[in-house]
Amino acid sequence: MPEIDSQQPLVVVPASFRWNASNEILITPLGSVNHLVDVHVQVIAIDVAKTIYRQNLQAKIPGSTFTVTFDVPGGKSQSRKYHLIVGVQNDEKFEVNVTGRPNVRRIHLTTDKVVYRPTENVHIRALPITEVGTLYSGQVEFSLVNPDGFELVKKAKRAEGRFIATEFQLPEHLNFGEWEVVARAVGDSSRNTFSTSFDVQDYVLPPFRVLVTVKETDRWDLQLITVVARYPHGTAVSGNMVVRCEQIGHSSSAQSSQAEDHLIAQSEFGMGIRASLIVIR
Repeated sequence: MPEIDSQQPLVVVPASFRWNASNEILITPLGSVNHLVDVHVQVIAIDVAKTIYRQNLQAKIPGSTFTVTFDVPGGKSQSRKYHLIVGVQNDEKFEVNVTGRPNVRRIHLTTDKVVYRPTENVHIRALPITEVGTLYSGQVEFSLVNPDGFELVKKAKRAEGRFIATEFQLPEHLNFGEWEVVARAVGDSSRNTFSTSFDVQDYVLPPFRVLVTVKETDRWDLQLITVVARYPHGTAVSGNMVVRCEQIGHSSSAQSSQAEDHLIAQSEFGMGIRASLIVIR
């Protein structure tokens, strides 16, 4: 940024201009308050050689600060760098280059667990938020980073009306310790990243409790079996299960189900059966 002397206006500029968003700068003309001055503002997108904003502001009072707001387009009209020119009547021009970046304030990241084993899938949910608190709709790049800081896998996804769901499979041979998932908006600098961490260990799953309840239905020959499985600390068990029911004196039948949150399965079986449960993780 050039040095500001007594003949230049005082201009407060953000660190970057955000694409597809309203941006603003603050201008304070200097000089005698007895003379109103005109102020010229121009913003040029350098990469596409196009002026995206030009305005002549008349009769401004020197020493008084005012705000200039303008939209910065994205897509094919966006630029990695912009040239800002502020000219005040009878004074020197203020000129500066400002970088452009996606309109992302924060990317919230969560994983489905805090500890994983080799070859397991790490399920991730990401919520990218703009500066005004709305959902960011551009592409977000995700990286899987090992404890040594090396990026092993990269992928990009876009939020479509809700959070982004993605996953990484951990390699079979790896270093144990703290791993990270790093996210940034595509087109943003490496300094504007967000991350969440998790541990990778060769651990043994703790025992869990299984609760089975049976409820009568409106049909005399059907019963509703509900199975809930939880670890001693309260976390729900995830995985698959098989409920095997055998009618006395007849062949057996089985039903399998995928665990969903704390509710493992709800299935209907005929009366007069003996049931056994197998939980597969």
